[in-house]
Amino acid sequence: MNSADFLFEIGAADGQKLYRHERGRRKLMEGQKVEFRDGSNPCSYSGMITECSWDSNKLVWVYMRKRTDKSTPDDFNTYKKVMKSIGIRSQPTLY
Repeated sequence: MNSADFLFEIGAADGQKLYRHERGRRKLMEGQKVEFRDGSNPCSYSGMITECSWDSNKLVWVYMRKRTDKSTPDDFNTYKKVMKSIGIRSQPTLY
């Protein structure tokens, strides 16, 4: 299964945010969401690197595990390779 690592944050007013790295800086992935299908509380993962897989039916990222071995999310180039290997040519909106 192909996966990507993101910095996951929850803001008080604006909900979930996913970040990747681009040129050493955090880059927001506008409009992207993570589903926590294991029943865990998303708030407990805020500020952590999370590994997620892509659900192509629902068009959402699905939480797999917390990455305690990493301090930064995947770089944009890594993210592009994952999306290509999944078979997604048109990538989710990136800003």
